[in-house]
Amino acid sequence: MVVSVAVPVPFLNLLTYRIPEGMNPPTRGARVLVPLGSRMVTGVVIDGPHADPLDDRGGDSAEAEREHDFKDLVRVLDDGPFLPQEVVDLALWVADYYGCGPGDAIDAAMPPRSWMEGDAARRLADGSAIKTRRRKPATSPDLEWPLADAAISRTLTVEQAATLAQLAGAASREVFHVALLHGVTGSGKTEIYLRLSAEVRARQRRVLMLVPEIGLTGAMVAQCRGAFGDRVAIQHSGLSDGARRDQWQRIREGSIDVVVGTRSAVFGPLPALGLVIVDEEHDGSYKQEETPRYHARDVAIVRARRAGALVVLGSATPSLESYHNARQGRYELMTISRRVLDRPLAAVRLVDMRDEYAERGPEISLSRALEQAIDERLAAQEQVLLLLNRRGFARAVFCRQCAGTLECPNCSVSLTVHQPRQAGEGAVTLEGARARCHYCNYSMRVPKACPLCAAPYLEHLGIGTERVEEEVRARFPLARIARLDRDVIRRRGALPRLLASFAAREIDVLVGTQMIAKGHDFPSVTLVGVVSADVGLGLPDFRAAERTFQLLTQVVGRAGRGDKSGEAIIQTLYPDHYSIVHACRQDYEAFFAAELRYRRAMRYPPIIAMVNAVVRGRTLSGTMDEACDVAEELRSHARDAFSVLGPAPAPFVKLRGEYRVQMFLKGTSRASMRDAVLTALDRRPELRRRVIVDVDPMQVL
Repeated sequence: MVVSVAVPVPFLNLLTYRIPEGMNPPTRGARVLVPLGSRMVTGVVIDGPHADPLDDRGGDSAEAEREHDFKDLVRVLDDGPFLPQEVVDLALWVADYYGCGPGDAIDAAMPPRSWMEGDAARRLADGSAIKTRRRKPATSPDLEWPLADAAISRTLTVEQAATLAQLAGAASREVFHVALLHGVTGSGKTEIYLRLSAEVRARQRRVLMLVPEIGLTGAMVAQCRGAFGDRVAIQHSGLSDGARRDQWQRIREGSIDVVVGTRSAVFGPLPALGLVIVDEEHDGSYKQEETPRYHARDVAIVRARRAGALVVLGSATPSLESYHNARQGRYELMTISRRVLDRPLAAVRLVDMRDEYAERGPEISLSRALEQAIDERLAAQEQVLLLLNRRGFARAVFCRQCAGTLECPNCSVSLTVHQPRQAGEGAVTLEGARARCHYCNYSMRVPKACPLCAAPYLEHLGIGTERVEEEVRARFPLARIARLDRDVIRRRGALPRLLASFAAREIDVLVGTQMIAKGHDFPSVTLVGVVSADVGLGLPDFRAAERTFQLLTQVVGRAGRGDKSGEAIIQTLYPDHYSIVHACRQDYEAFFAAELRYRRAMRYPPIIAMVNAVVRGRTLSGTMDEACDVAEELRSHARDAFSVLGPAPAPFVKLRGEYRVQMFLKGTSRASMRDAVLTALDRRPELRRRVIVDVDPMQVL
């Protein structure tokens, strides 16, 4: 008897192992210890047990003997399935759809500390006992908000009540259904989620609630626990491995009714699934940018289809794909056009920074209108959010003599200037500044003179959140200022502590990147300032306008969510760009129509499907030759099924020491495009490990 096993090795297909005599056959989903080359590794049984092919070979051929010389399983680690059947099936769908190895997909579904290699595997092979330890469920204040104020329930608006009734009716039928809930910011989508979850729980079915980022899990978990008690679990990478595994075990055992988590929670071992909620469904964080390159929203829909569950996709700015699906009748569209308590949307003012630069010079960060508005809010003891979606102090160091810039030796990007904080003060200092690459983390001290021409005429170009923070501190010395970006929250627990501090009104002005723009509900924020609305527009990415519209609309929606009306001031160099114009008007329909015309003309998703293949190599010329070879084969087999664009150097032609050449496949059949790429790569096994195959890419840089 043999079994097929998935092991966590990139691009590797299922491996066949023999069950030795006397060993109890493992069940599908169980972990097993297997030899792989000179190593011992953990794998998961995917298929079998079934008859050994050698038993039916019909002869004593030495060639057949060598061909089917399977290795034996070393040890079965679980008495029953470790991964439930539905999770195994979902992972295999991910492997097939996104063109990765089954082991890669199974790995994404496994909790921490589930794979064993090296000394641990050898000890298991020698017959040592498997030690497990259970912890109490994690409720650390570093991971969640203050739970006391979590369960705030309001009387539903007419729109909320009608939407809830419609969704509850769909859930009661216990059949697969997808609803796109398009509700303006502050319209009370979370309250609908909670009440709908209660309806599903009453029917003895369970709820999976996805949020795009760790920063949003704490508040959502707090509200769910306020409503459902301790039968709520949290799953995201911010938890310690032990806490995350313990919560996973509670989910698997059936002692959890509601799971809240980021994209990896879509693989949670939740039985009797009746409702899947994908909050902020448009958010790019749901797409994993490493193997397996799955999109959690789409995987969640597949999981719900297999479970006969209701899916609710919620957003104030739906992705073009989801809204297009709703327009085509694939999803049911539900709209909430008014905020709770009939609060008005924030009034938006647009500031043309060309006029500001002409009068005050190009180095300013804050326009006079924004400065005055901050003054007024501080005087009224109200809170302010300032958005700039670029971290660091300056985006480049420029030499006025030779026009050179400090560039990363490993990546084709300029180094970003970061300024250290003065001890005990919170302010930044020009001394000890470092230039850092945001892709490979290479860094160097900012020199006194240009390394290319030795001239002492170095200047900082562009602004980042550190620079804005410094200017706000200088302009408003009595205000309590804080910054929220990836550099600030590197330490575990820093993010929820900072958000809780802002919610408690211990901070007056919060400067941040896109992390401050989505999902948060701060009733005392009456002013939102966008320092530069143009940061993402110049990127060579067909989604640039969509991301800009979504970011601006979302951050404007943070203002005026309490008793006082809100205002937003958007600074831009492109006041006539349609993404900015429609964001200022909070007009999603107009933006969707304009953007869809562009996508249709250029044949981009959602009009067609796309696969991005990126070839990596040590030299640009060699990488281009390999990519051309693959592209030629793809064109020879494409016929009319799809088109191939490229190959061409990627916008970031060098990253982490490797050159990158990409090609796009466009067509109506993802399967034919994916299979064509994988077939071409199967003929080039040495190249396969250096090619990224991204089905439905969210980024093309």
